[in-house]
Amino acid sequence: MQKSVAGIRDCYGCGVCVAACPHRVLELKHDKNGFYTPTMVNEKACTDCGICRNVCSYVDEALVVNQPVQEWQAMWSKNAEVRSNCSSGGVAFELAKKAIEDGYLVVGVRYNAEKHRAEHCLCETVEELKATRGSKYIQSFTPEAFAQLDRKKKYMAVGTPCQIDSMRRWIRQRKIEDNFVLVDFFCHGVPSYWVWEKYVRENLHGDDFSNVAFRSKTNVKTGGPIPWHDSFLVTAESREYALQPNINKRDWFYHYFLEDLSLGVACYEKCKFKMYASSADIRIGDAWGSAYEKNEEGVSAVLTFTDKGRDWLDKCENLKKEDIAIDLLCEDQMPESPKKPSYYRLRLWLVKHTPFSLRQVNRIINGLIHYVKK
Repeated sequence: MQKSVAGIRDCYGCGVCVAACPHRVLELKHDKNGFYTPTMVNEKACTDCGICRNVCSYVDEALVVNQPVQEWQAMWSKNAEVRSNCSSGGVAFELAKKAIEDGYLVVGVRYNAEKHRAEHCLCETVEELKATRGSKYIQSFTPEAFAQLDRKKKYMAVGTPCQIDSMRRWIRQRKIEDNFVLVDFFCHGVPSYWVWEKYVRENLHGDDFSNVAFRSKTNVKTGGPIPWHDSFLVTAESREYALQPNINKRDWFYHYFLEDLSLGVACYEKCKFKMYASSADIRIGDAWGSAYEKNEEGVSAVLTFTDKGRDWLDKCENLKKEDIAIDLLCEDQMPESPKKPSYYRLRLWLVKHTPFSLRQVNRIINGLIHYVKK
């Protein structure tokens, strides 16, 4: 199995290899650190065809395409409701809505409350698309949706840069690249699922929630808006009520995420997609910088890398666009990968295998670091 991805560890976990395998000998499972990894489940059926390895972005040090930024602008939806329900300016939603109107299917990410996971899905209607609004700050499960891609249909696919790079390899290999519009985003990295799993147990208390929003812009207690820059707030929704467990105190899920304490090993050591490095047609992110620090409704930084990406933005009439220098537009995006923290694997082991809370695990690790330094 020298031509397969079997044996690869700490990869991006994009899942394209699993969907691409013609013999279905791979499954995407969590490794011991809580990250998706391809796992060989039927070694005898593997023919060593090499397809899984050919579509794998992780095994190649380069991007599948090396393309400079063609254009860049600040953008936001002209629809106030769309901006309110999306993480930043609603650009991805407006693009996806336009794609559906033009007969495309949209490959987006929704939150599966029953399985407590983010997962890629196929959207044929705008109503289905609404479930994909908002950022999902956990690794998405991809094979079930990706395996449904039909070579005779057209798609707009949205994902992390590594997912999109592997997808472009796959659709290029299948000679259906022209059927796709690829959209990625400025990626901070993905946290361990063990952190999210513990956060759910600590804060949602087993309630049967129908949806979880990772970046809410509405205070469910007062009904008032939450400023965009302060919208790192989890909201869990049931049929009867909505819960924001950490609205008045420190949110430990976001502490682990924003402090880079539990990202995937590849996010620390092998990410090749920072800033302007992309295999997508369009890249989207939050325009966090000083130019929009007083705008609390949400503004998206949008980069185009291909003529196809530029054409799609040109025909999306429900977007407000503003010219701005690229360094200001992308001012607060992560320029390079963070450094892997001390006792990384021990932290994740404590999160998974002990009853300690996320806060307590953090105190234990900090105490250990302080003791060793003395």
